[in-house]
This record gives sequence, C-alpha cells and structure tokens, in this order.
Amino acid sequence: MRRQGYVTYEQLRKISDWKAGRRNRRHIRRNSPQKVVKVTKHALSFEGDESMVSALCSPNLNGVRVPVASAILTFYDPARYGVIDQHTSRSLYRNRGVFQERFGSSWFFGRKKLVGLTVEDYLEYLRIIRRMAETVSREEGIPFTPRDVDKALWQEDKENGGPLRLDP
Repeated sequence: MRRQGYVTYEQLRKISDWKAGRRNRRHIRRNSPQKVVKVTKHALSFEGDESMVSALCSPNLNGVRVPVASAILTFYDPARYGVIDQHTSRSLYRNRGVFQERFGSSWFFGRKKLVGLTVEDYLEYLRIIRRMAETVSREEGIPFTPRDVDKALWQEDKENGGPLRLDP
C-alpha cells in the first residue's frame, strides 16, 4: 500500500473484514472501487495524522470509522501507526497506574467508554503508543514500533482482561 500510495477496494474490504468483521461489508460495498482509490490516495497524501484519519472516515468512505481507519494507516505504515479498538483501550485503562507512572499522564488512560472512538481519541492513543515504543526502544536497545505496542496491548487484554465492569 505504501508504494502504491492508495488502498484498493479489495484491500479495504480485507482490512475492514479483519478489523470490523464481515458485518461491516454492507457498508463497504457502498463504495465504488474508484471512490476507494480516490479517497485513500487523497487521505494518504496528507502530512498530519489528524487530516489522514479524518479524510479516511465516513462520510468520505462508507463503513470506515476510527478503528478501521487506524487499521488502514497501520497497514500503510506500521512504524508510525497502531490499531485502536476495545482491546487496546481496555488494556490501557486496566493498567493505567503502571502506564502513567512509566510513560506519563494522559486523559485517555481514564477513558472507560470503549465504543464510538473519535479522531481525538485516536490521536491521543497514537501519542501514547509512540511514546511507549520510543521508551522501550531506548531502554531495550531494540526497534519497537507503535504496531508492536498495539499488538502487546491487544494480547494483554486477551490474556488478562475481557470486558471491563463499568460501575455506574
């Protein structure tokens, strides 16, 4: 994707199936192959993260909300991006004490809402996982990317988490 500078309809369908499941296909089908190429080429031409994410999301591309947009960007450039979803959000919330002590404070660590993730949520998430990747790379002396962080958060949630109990 990075070399071609855009996402094809088939690539979008596969990314959406992977991230949002087959239930999202009916929305993705509303996009023509030409529209997918045009919108993603435009979105991926931006320099800033906010512009890229916003340009990918619905209404520009049907069926693309922040989690799918984050997956597109991660496939496009895994050294800069990671995927946001309920699993990574839960892991950050559940381990917020450890993460805040080691990586600094963030309002995102206290976020209990796991659906309806916004562009602002994703930008803060990127800031956190990039800082985590830089810290681990520096301390361990090995390359560690935001994608590596998001996979570790996802795995931590799968092993230790599951749905949070959100007391009223």
